Amino acid sequence: MKGASSKYSPGRFISDGARNGAFNMAADLFFAEKARELKYPILRLYSWDKPTLSVGYHQKLSEDQLQQCLLNDVLVVRRPTGGRAVLHDGEITYCICIPENHEIYSIERSKILKDIGTVFVRAAGGIGLPAELVRVGERIQPEHKGTRPQSPLCFDSVSRWEVRLNGRKWIGSAQRFLPGVLLQHGSIMLERSELNISDLLNITTGESPDESVAFATEVREFKQDDLVSALYESFNDQWEIIFQEESISSEECGLIEDKAAVMQYDDGFTVATDP
Repeated sequence: MKGASSKYSPGRFISDGARNGAFNMAADLFFAEKARELKYPILRLYSWDKPTLSVGYHQKLSEDQLQQCLLNDVLVVRRPTGGRAVLHDGEITYCICIPENHEIYSIERSKILKDIGTVFVRAAGGIGLPAELVRVGERIQPEHKGTRPQSPLCFDSVSRWEVRLNGRKWIGSAQRFLPGVLLQHGSIMLERSELNISDLLNITTGESPDESVAFATEVREFKQDDLVSALYESFNDQWEIIFQEESISSEECGLIEDKAAVMQYDDGFTVATDP
């Protein structure tokens, strides 16, 4: 880790392991509350202990779609942010929480998305992945094959600022300004899941099998630990924050599990409630 410097403001970094979906969503909100309380940013990188489908805060799934997920042993959770469905399997997920007292919080929303996209592009370049940041809606948009703006899938829809790899959307993110804190989280795909999200939800996408194979081959060529280290350094540099690494304590773990246990919606989803 970098040494302390008066130039850098403090933050907390959590490199977590694989957790269940309910815990992950509860943890994202727990650390949003913590960032607001402690008045410094918190960055967490984590994964999922089984294939899990997360849907946006207001997104609806049919009973048939829920049953199909159940039959395939796929947990369904609701995110505290908006956006569209994501199948979490073979990925790293990031969550960044910025309290309102921090100067980043006042940056224009699109600029924050661009800054975080820049973090990922720089980190990817550091380990040899040719990622690029694209402003969708400008010259490159017509070349973004297989994308349908009304798709219920995060990785089959467009975003204002997209991080792409081999011409395809690599990272799917969602952002929400909660009382006193900004929460942004997203999925960084490392490999293709054996499950097909379009089959689970019984919808048609524009992606071809050849694109999936080429994309997965490109991403598998690096080590996950290398990407985590590169992301840590890149987040430090982007906003001049020293994210001091600190694991989740046993006390915090218990509080998060308690939070996860009560986060339920009437429709049966595990749901993340506002802090």
